Amino acid sequence: MKRKNIYILSIAILALFSFLLSGNKALADLSPNGGPTGVSPEQQGPSDADKAQVEGQAKSEASARAQSEAAAARAQFESEFGAPPEAYQEHKPQKPQIEKPGKVPEEARKYLTDAEIVPIYCAMAKWKTGMFFSAMNSLKNNLAPKMEQAKSILGITTNIPSFDDIQAEGQRKIDDICNAKTVADAEKVTEEFSIWGEEIDSKYIGTFMSEFEKKMKEKGDELRKKIEDSIQPTIDEESKKMEPEIDAEARRIAGTFKFTKQPTDADIAAMRAQIEERLKPIIEAKKQEITQKVQAKIEEVKQGEAGKFIELGKLFEGIDGKIQADINAGLGAYDKYKEEAFNLRREMVMKVLDKNLEDGLKKLDASEKDIEAARKDDPTIKNVASIKAELNQDKKVLADRLDVALEAGDENAFQNAINEFKMKWETMRAEGEKAMQQSVSKVCTTALAKFQGARAQMQTNIKKVDDIQAKCAGSASDDCLKVNQFSGRFETLSSKMSELLAGMNMAENMCKDEEKADIQTLISLMRKIQSDGEDLKVFGEALEVEKSKAIADSAEAICGKVLPQLNAYETEVTKNDLSVLKNNLAKCVGNTSEDCDLINKTRTKYEALNREMSAFSTRAKDVSAFCSNPREEDFEKIGTSFNTLKEDGEKLKLMAKELQEEQATTISERAICKAVLPQTESAKADISVGIKKISDTQNACNGKNDEKCVAIQKLQTKFDEIKTKSENIINKFGNIKNTCDSAKSEKPSGAFLKAIETSGLKEEGEAIKKLVREMEELQTKASLFSPKGVKIEAEDEIAKSLLPKTADWHSREETNPSWRPPYYGSGVWYLSRGKESLSYRFELPISTHYYIWVRDYVDNFQAKGIRRATYYINGNKIVTAPEISLAELSASSRKIDPAKGIFGWHKIAGPIKISGGANTLKVEKEATTAGAAILDAFYITSGNEVPPER
Repeated sequence: MKRKNIYILSIAILALFSFLLSGNKALADLSPNGGPTGVSPEQQGPSDADKAQVEGQAKSEASARAQSEAAAARAQFESEFGAPPEAYQEHKPQKPQIEKPGKVPEEARKYLTDAEIVPIYCAMAKWKTGMFFSAMNSLKNNLAPKMEQAKSILGITTNIPSFDDIQAEGQRKIDDICNAKTVADAEKVTEEFSIWGEEIDSKYIGTFMSEFEKKMKEKGDELRKKIEDSIQPTIDEESKKMEPEIDAEARRIAGTFKFTKQPTDADIAAMRAQIEERLKPIIEAKKQEITQKVQAKIEEVKQGEAGKFIELGKLFEGIDGKIQADINAGLGAYDKYKEEAFNLRREMVMKVLDKNLEDGLKKLDASEKDIEAARKDDPTIKNVASIKAELNQDKKVLADRLDVALEAGDENAFQNAINEFKMKWETMRAEGEKAMQQSVSKVCTTALAKFQGARAQMQTNIKKVDDIQAKCAGSASDDCLKVNQFSGRFETLSSKMSELLAGMNMAENMCKDEEKADIQTLISLMRKIQSDGEDLKVFGEALEVEKSKAIADSAEAICGKVLPQLNAYETEVTKNDLSVLKNNLAKCVGNTSEDCDLINKTRTKYEALNREMSAFSTRAKDVSAFCSNPREEDFEKIGTSFNTLKEDGEKLKLMAKELQEEQATTISERAICKAVLPQTESAKADISVGIKKISDTQNACNGKNDEKCVAIQKLQTKFDEIKTKSENIINKFGNIKNTCDSAKSEKPSGAFLKAIETSGLKEEGEAIKKLVREMEELQTKASLFSPKGVKIEAEDEIAKSLLPKTADWHSREETNPSWRPPYYGSGVWYLSRGKESLSYRFELPISTHYYIWVRDYVDNFQAKGIRRATYYINGNKIVTAPEISLAELSASSRKIDPAKGIFGWHKIAGPIKISGGANTLKVEKEATTAGAAILDAFYITSGNEVPPER
């Protein structure tokens, strides 16, 4: 049965069942008083209750059947007469292909003029755009007529593209390419051609087809409604006509049932089934009548607009295949351009080849003596004559292969021949250069000339560093504190310069007797010298940025401070320390001697250090990637990330030195000193930084009697105690350095190891640094002396609640962050994520009303309020306050450009009643999308004073 008949039959069945089971009266009239004449009460039909049960069950089943049949009918109807646009084949005609000629090789630009290259580019463009022009011609012949037909029938307003005009415009662009004065101009027009060609499908064809699909959907909806409106009256009329006949037959059948007693449910069900079964022939006959009449109505509609609609739906069927076939047929017309392009490219390749060979052979001839000298040590090195002969043979083979590819029209073979020759030539050139470099005479002549100037400069620098270190090795004077801040970096530089000079001296000794010198050893030594020179530059750059006291006030500036120091850590740990550790372990593989047993025990620690350093390097690469294109809005994030990285880098450096120390106890005095001195000098630098800071504060109050300085001067005894302890440990560090200055390359004795013993010094150093931090806090509190209030350092929290750390810039206490603007105490708190909090304890002298001040950070990279936090006193919420605004900064603060970031005081709440005695302050970061609350200090006062800026 055809699909359209399914719909007709479904409608008929639905109408008949609705009529029979809910609309007729035959079953409803079966009652004790309405049965056939002559039937006794014992033989009467079902009771009213029985009749209602039969009728209810019949209606329920009829409703379910009606819904199912209606759904099937609707689906078939939409599929046949009013399908949505997506049911039609989607029109995707062949998209115009724009194949570019490709970039002109750099070596061709080097040896050929624009006037020589543009004709090649022109021929390539004509050949490569053949697909585009062939596609336009095919669309004109196959697609355009169909579009005209659709436009006429449906009233489409979008204009049909003129494929003749498109081809003419394309040809104008090809002419512009061929008439270009320079290769750059030709490439520019080609790019414009490509962009323009890609737009044709969406701009012209796509717009038209979108309107076509919209019109088809509208027409389908219209015809669906028209057919529904046409057939429904017929169904209603025919159903009404059938009512008397079906009613009479139903009565007749019902009258044939005789019961001698009240019928059971089973009797009623059997009766209902027999009635339905005996009505089926009548229903089928009536269904056929309705089918024929509804079909006639539908055919009327199909003879009109519906027929046209169905034909339109098939308008674009199979068009893609026709378009592609025409495109393929048209491509043959462009073969002449392909042949022209091949010939011109062949000429270009041979010209470039000749130029390359000319330059290369000149260099080869000039180095013939060096190559012959190298052949004495390595006979496998080819001589000049062999290299020339092989190159000439390869050139001939290339020319033949290009001719074969040209005749076959094989683009891949053409390109492969060029690539293979190029690879061979590169290999030959590299072998020649390697041979030239492998002459002892050549290596020595080149290297020794460079050594002279470098040696004098390094000897001068080593003397300067040694003099400074010797003067301040065991001193904690004010002048030496300035120097000792950088003692760790000085030691790295001095050690690397000494290594470099030692390498130079060894190379010079080898070059004095070239006949006995081993070329491979000499080359390895030269590479080591070159590597040490690069390392020295990295360490020098790191020292320069560490000496700079300027505040990094932009993303670019902070990158200038970040990268040299990160490079120094990677160079010192990965390139130097890990290499030494790995080499020592490699030497002891399978060796069970006492010395190697000690070294082999460090393997697990080495592997752990290697993993941590690898992770550090990955994070450092992320910073480097950011710094290649820094964004000002990320200034704060990168600064915080760097602060973490710098701390981690310092820890990794010390871990590497400690591990080297473990290994070096079995190697030599110099080796162990190379591991120990960086540790002691780094500790000296840390202590010196802290001592200098508290010393500057004390010295600034000499001879002054203001309230702040009087309070600071009371701390002098404690300061003197710390200064004495620092002088003692710095003196011990100096003794270790003096011992190491006379270290030998022999295995360390017990006396030597005792003289450089560092056990206990680490704990002593940490104790001094703790005293320095406590002193800083006391000085800060003294500088904020007020009888009316109390000052709290942000880093003095008694409790913190933080989310798990997942990135470098997540919440953390920043200790001595050198890149931050001036702050109080030993650092600040960087609170970055919502619901994270810090808690503090403070004591007030009396119960009264107080004002709450906060000293926090602001810049112009984040929106106002993005750093806001909520403040609680004794568990009670006081206020949710944004960070200080630029407008609130005091005049004195404006000496530093606030747009670059600054800390400042602002009042956030008050007056509020707070009890005297112990109290708690809690700060909770609000869940903003970006921007951390960066907190320096809090001030709670009953007075009207403004906390002083540093």
